[in-house]
Amino acid sequence: DAVTHMRRALQLDPFSYLVNRRLGATLFLDRQYDAALAQLQRAGEMEDHPGSIDNYMSLIYEQKGDHDETVQHDLRALRENQPQIDTPALLGVYQRDGWQPYWRARTRALLTASAGPCTAYEIGVDDLRINELDHAFESFQHAIDSHCFSMAFIRVDPLFDSVRHDSRYAALLARMHQ
Repeated sequence: DAVTHMRRALQLDPFSYLVNRRLGATLFLDRQYDAALAQLQRAGEMEDHPGSIDNYMSLIYEQKGDHDETVQHDLRALRENQPQIDTPALLGVYQRDGWQPYWRARTRALLTASAGPCTAYEIGVDDLRINELDHAFESFQHAIDSHCFSMAFIRVDPLFDSVRHDSRYAALLARMHQ
């Protein structure tokens, strides 16, 4: 339904950066990765600093198994959204040490950067990526405590597909609805 509604919104306002970006995000959540990439690229042509586009493109490339593109887009999003983070150093970690060390270094960088209400959520997602589930679920509990709006996406975000069977995932959902 969300894809249908977003397509209708695009018909009504085809030159809206926000509508184009949100349709791309909705297609990502619907696991239509190629269509999401195309839509986000269209949105990117409308905006000079598309950090939120790079964030979604990173997530899409991750689902497609392209680690190099994932990291490149993640670093672009970090440069825009967290300029105090040393992104060249993170790139060096990825190039030298690989996928898991990159996400661990990214987590450390987020912890030293200015913390926001969704920092715990971002750290939890980084932990999911490298299968450190105990830390991930602990971070998600902190994200709930911080009233992070991103927690609303755990029902549909593909990154959570691997843990939907975990009893801690069900406990998170229950806690969110208390």
